Amino acid sequence: MELKIKKSDLLNILKWPQGVVEKRGTMPILSNILLDATSNLLSISATDLEISVVAQGNAEVKNPGKAVVNARNIFEIVKEAPDEFVKLTKKPDHSVEVSSGKARFRVLGMNAEEFPNLPQLASSEQIVLDAEDFEEMIQKTFYAASTDETRYTLNGLYLVKISRGDKNFFTSCCYRWSPSFFYRKRNR
Repeated sequence: MELKIKKSDLLNILKWPQGVVEKRGTMPILSNILLDATSNLLSISATDLEISVVAQGNAEVKNPGKAVVNARNIFEIVKEAPDEFVKLTKKPDHSVEVSSGKARFRVLGMNAEEFPNLPQLASSEQIVLDAEDFEEMIQKTFYAASTDETRYTLNGLYLVKISRGDKNFFTSCCYRWSPSFFYRKRNR
């Protein structure tokens, strides 16, 4: 794997996995991110086996490939990179060389084949919402979500798309019920 990417673009996609990777876990691979470079696209994946995130950005990919590196280490190195562009090169020992300007760093890596497979979404249907409307729906319903660790299935919000195209959120913690209905269409 060998690629060149703008520092700002790389930082933007490296920040998303930081909250998902484990800081100190029993499985070292979960403290790492998977870098997947394919035809001018860099995908970064992270998981803690419950939550997964994939972030993508445009890059000049010279040689496609995959690498697994420590999420925190590469984020800190790229954040301090002196040049506008960052070059990532995978070495045969699974390490990744990060270079920017005159600075060069070697980040130890792991075999990309050991990285856990991310779950695939069962539905390809997408629901598009305006950010303000989405935030409003969450604010109206999140108080009813359970915080009880033993009732894991009630800890989230449930988004339903009605056949007319309306979007609805529902939450419940067994004794509270909080629906939020979204009907209006905004012209923007």
